[in-house]
Amino acid sequence: MKSANSKFSIGTANFDNAYGLNQKKFNKKKIKELVSFLRKKNITHLDTAISYGNTQKVLGESNLKRFNVTSKINIKHVNINNLEKYIYTKLRITLKELKIKKLFALLLHDEDELQNLKKSKIFFKILKELKKKKLIKYYGISIYKIHKLKKYYSRNKFDIVQMPYNIFDRRLNDKSILKFIKKNKIKVFVRSIFFKGLILSESNYLNNRKIMNTKINLKKWLNKKKISNTEACVRFLFNNKTIYKIVVGVSSLTQLKEILKYTKKNKLKIPEEFTFKNSYYLDPRNW
Repeated sequence: MKSANSKFSIGTANFDNAYGLNQKKFNKKKIKELVSFLRKKNITHLDTAISYGNTQKVLGESNLKRFNVTSKINIKHVNINNLEKYIYTKLRITLKELKIKKLFALLLHDEDELQNLKKSKIFFKILKELKKKKLIKYYGISIYKIHKLKKYYSRNKFDIVQMPYNIFDRRLNDKSILKFIKKNKIKVFVRSIFFKGLILSESNYLNNRKIMNTKINLKKWLNKKKISNTEACVRFLFNNKTIYKIVVGVSSLTQLKEILKYTKKNKLKIPEEFTFKNSYYLDPRNW
């Protein structure tokens, strides 16, 4: 039986860059310590991207032989005639830097590129070829606009979708979405489980009264239950059985240990009143 730890995929956006609202990054020594800890705890998935600076190169120094790595690629500024060459070149560099033979998955990083129907069709055709050549095991997309999932899939089939899911953002709980995902056997990777660090932050630094009031009310509710913000975020995830992997970024090894501590507890039901219905608030790009 797999442990709850194996459900996690470690996000690496802050391995070479300050990322999220907490703006903390790892150094090379801490990355090696973290990777060593992951091996011991049976966490074998890593989530990275070609746009994450030197992250992939730094990760490659930590012996990723036992790890499954998902990477993301951005094709926004790539001419359609150069798309195949660009993807193959970037994939070769990625595999070389990570010192592995294949990726677990390669995802389209910017869903806006799916609006270009001709370009996206060619993109997925190339990824399908990469899968046949066993350079990648799966391919898919990373999205914010969850309501468009069915449209995206109807145009181009894929194996994986990565999307936000947290106490404030529960769009994945939509019954029609869940039914669609199950029917098409799509693997769901969830990210932003702390809402870009907002739920964990003690300061009210966003100039948005709606978000801040919801955050304050959630904290009051958790205090009455004697539950920390981190515990609530982790245990909340266990309510959704559709989730294949939980992508989590951490600012330290200590934080990761705290997160894993709560995987041994039962799922936590949190009132719907703490959910944002307006999609504007759900996309951190609008903050």
